[in-house]
Amino acid sequence: MKYFSSRQCVVIGGFIVTLSLILSTFAQCVLHLIFTHSVLMGIGLAAVLGPSLIITGQYFDVRRGMANGLHTAAASLGALVLAPFFTYCTDNFLLKGALLIMAGLAFHIVPAGMLLRPPQLYEKWAHRRRKLNKSHDLDPTQTVLLMEESENGLIGGASVVVASDHASLFKSSKPKDALSVHSYDIPRLSNGNKFHSNGNIHDQRLSLKDKVYGSADVVMVLQYGKGSMYSLVNGQKSNSLHLNGTHSNGSLTNGCADHEIPRPAENTKGKTSVRNFFNVSIFQKSSYLFFAIGFTMGVPVVITVVYLPDVAKDCGIPSDDAALLVSIYMVGEIIGRCGSGFFSGKLIHRQVVIACGLFIAGVAQNLVRFLQSFWYLAIFAIVNGVFGGPIHGLYASVVADMLGIENLRSGLCVLQLSQGLIWSAILPVTGYLRDVSGDYMLTYHFVGSLTICASFVLLISHYKLKDVSATVIEVDIEEIDETD
Repeated sequence: MKYFSSRQCVVIGGFIVTLSLILSTFAQCVLHLIFTHSVLMGIGLAAVLGPSLIITGQYFDVRRGMANGLHTAAASLGALVLAPFFTYCTDNFLLKGALLIMAGLAFHIVPAGMLLRPPQLYEKWAHRRRKLNKSHDLDPTQTVLLMEESENGLIGGASVVVASDHASLFKSSKPKDALSVHSYDIPRLSNGNKFHSNGNIHDQRLSLKDKVYGSADVVMVLQYGKGSMYSLVNGQKSNSLHLNGTHSNGSLTNGCADHEIPRPAENTKGKTSVRNFFNVSIFQKSSYLFFAIGFTMGVPVVITVVYLPDVAKDCGIPSDDAALLVSIYMVGEIIGRCGSGFFSGKLIHRQVVIACGLFIAGVAQNLVRFLQSFWYLAIFAIVNGVFGGPIHGLYASVVADMLGIENLRSGLCVLQLSQGLIWSAILPVTGYLRDVSGDYMLTYHFVGSLTICASFVLLISHYKLKDVSATVIEVDIEEIDETD
């Protein structure tokens, strides 16, 4: 994702998944299948899932949780439909024929990935239009400012100061020449933007849906929340901005502070290749660290569905009914992932939804010992799917809220790596517990207890994030009061 777009990653992943299924048809030993059907397919699916979640988060702001919930629910729907379909293909076309049919279906990922449009694509189109359109209404020596709606939902009122003797602001849906300004990690302070000029005073409240453009000789963009400020003088960025009323070039400004706020440092050649590839600063946020730990402990909640048919057979339930429990679980997971995206956000915080769901799912898994009939196990499958699904449906939205869209790639990289590691480690452990105890009850107790512990860790992460947000907003409000 550092050097390729989301669309390119998804297309490459689609080719890898298709290739892995085709190569699996030539398998003559288990090692061949381990490489093709496990390693190669795992790489391909990772290249598809991660970038698709990132591009979904970039497009949605207010309803990001619902969008990610629907996105991840599609995986559960696919598992629900493809399981009986693969069985049908195996019965009629043997295993090799079924794998080739699945390869044909998997190849549809490639054209679907080609339909993805990263938001950066629109910026490239705008840049090309600016090159082609040589004549425009604005003076080329002036600066044009574009304030767009935020991508991560954390920006509500960035204050823009236009310092010029002849400044103007106007609304337009199709600017001929505009400089895009993006901001991140800024708490919501108001419902609009405030514009000032010492020549022509503009003080107006605008909704976030409006796009406002301004032209001036000097444009300064003040971002509350992180203490960062960027100044643009005739279209060029300056390194720092003195906010005591005078800009570094001598022009007057409407400053809001009496100290210098430096421009964020750019990437230098001295940084290691790891830091250039991955933003290690995300580990400085304690709320994200707690969430990563809780996520790692909570994702094994879905593993227990693999053992559910065997648990049913141990209880004397027929094989057909035992296999039906997996489909029932998938239905519950679809409901949980979609429902969590709908109810979380405005009504309940996403982390609280995940934590409460994991707690209920963990308690249910510890009660499997007392469920000896098909209907009791069916109820357990529904409960485990509904309350275990939100962690997969909302984790991308939580990371976007914590780190911002610009760090979503790095945040998801850590979580998906931890997910792969915990699954690789816990499957042998659960199998060992089955061999030691003679049944799966100890396995369910282990995973259920781990899930309950994960819910408490996620609650700690939620209150850590809440405390930090409250502190930042309180400081920013005090700064605004002083400037007024």
